[in-house]
Amino acid sequence: SSSSSSSSSSPSPPPSSASRSTSSPPPSSSPPFWPSTTTSASGYSPPTLLRFLGRPTSPSPKSLLLRFMGYTAPFDRHDWIVLRTRPPLPHERLYLGEGAMVREECRYVVDFYQGGGGGCYVDARPAVDGVAQVLERVWMRK
Repeated sequence: SSSSSSSSSSPSPPPSSASRSTSSPPPSSSPPFWPSTTTSASGYSPPTLLRFLGRPTSPSPKSLLLRFMGYTAPFDRHDWIVLRTRPPLPHERLYLGEGAMVREECRYVVDFYQGGGGGCYVDARPAVDGVAQVLERVWMRK
């Protein structure tokens, strides 16, 4: 995962589906309706969009499987890199201790499908880039 420094202390609004290039969050002057970025008593900080990449010609594995099963292909795809806070996985608690929180970059795959009435359906999920992401999904579903 590539490291990126972000001086913005507030969450960024989601990108428009018309964007096709790597983008950075807007300046820190965020609208007043965005939630506070201070860490709550539970230790969570709100997720922050670091960057995204429009990939309309690169289908995700899930969209390829759905297409093979007869569903329509998405009309657009984005990869979002999000800075998020999560509780540690069981093996991480051994060296982080109870109550610690993990702040990490996570890639999300976002597929956009044509919906009825001019709308669209959005299928967003964390990318499975390796064994750690598979284990995270197994442990987080309990």
